[in-house]
Amino acid sequence: MPWTGVGARVTPLLIQKVMTLFASTMETLCRHGFAEGADQAFGKGAQKQEIYLPWRGFNGHKTGMWDYTEAQIMFAEYLAWKVYPVVIPDNFMKLFRRNAFQIVGLSTCVEDVKPSSFVMCWTPDGCIGRQTYNYGTTGGTGVAILIAEEFEVPVYNIARPEHMRMVLSHLNDHGIKTVKLEKDLRKQGLFA
Repeated sequence: MPWTGVGARVTPLLIQKVMTLFASTMETLCRHGFAEGADQAFGKGAQKQEIYLPWRGFNGHKTGMWDYTEAQIMFAEYLAWKVYPVVIPDNFMKLFRRNAFQIVGLSTCVEDVKPSSFVMCWTPDGCIGRQTYNYGTTGGTGVAILIAEEFEVPVYNIARPEHMRMVLSHLNDHGIKTVKLEKDLRKQGLFA
């Protein structure tokens, strides 16, 4: 099953390194949106990836998906409005649609949704669902997280120490030594 790798554009470089290493250990398909920061960090490490762009040529990417059907667009917008029920300007809606695709794939209705097995992400506030969402802090990644919650997709936010520990343990299990990385993360205040 695919998994989703997303996060804030302002994801610290050391966290991006963790994301790239994590993605390199995964043999299953990584869904992301090629945004600066977290998405591109996951993409650098992913062996297999599915890239959803909000529009053609987003961030200079030439081969990602961007030409969606009307039914796919309508369903993605429905999901975005369901979790974020405010007036959304068209340029933001294109980004939010992309967030929906990153979680459920190119679906046209609930019956054909192919949700990711989990979401790996980083947001400044450690958001993992509606209860921890902070308007103005969580950022656009929050829309993906809220859509994941709708479909009961587990969210692992490595801004949370328990999730970072899990990822570092996973890396060690896959032969990637993390002693120096952990020390650097602690030194920068990114891991307690």
